[in-house]
Amino acid sequence: MNGIFSFYTNIALFIGFLQTYVLPFLAALTIVVFIHEFGHFIVGRKCGVTVDAFSIGMGPEICGINDRHGTRWKLSWIPIGGYVRFVDDTNSASVPSPEGTKELTAEERAGALQS
Repeated sequence: MNGIFSFYTNIALFIGFLQTYVLPFLAALTIVVFIHEFGHFIVGRKCGVTVDAFSIGMGPEICGINDRHGTRWKLSWIPIGGYVRFVDDTNSASVPSPEGTKELTAEERAGALQS
């Protein structure tokens, strides 16, 4: 009987740990990441760059919507970080790709990061 009680006590302690430390940390991190990435988004838009995606979190998408400018706003499964993906910014170091630019239409090329 004592072993079962100890098991449930440990589960309750673990849930308390998650509620007290992990979830508030992830909530604060999400807010900081959103503000940081929104800065990239605003500057990109002000400079005339088309934004493909704005993501909070990494990995597969949980849910998302498209806005009137064609940007995909999404929430992803791994809650560490986020990103703003601009048109023609497929390289992680933002190095220009001549092959990628050739595939864009004239309208897309005008809003590309490398242009």
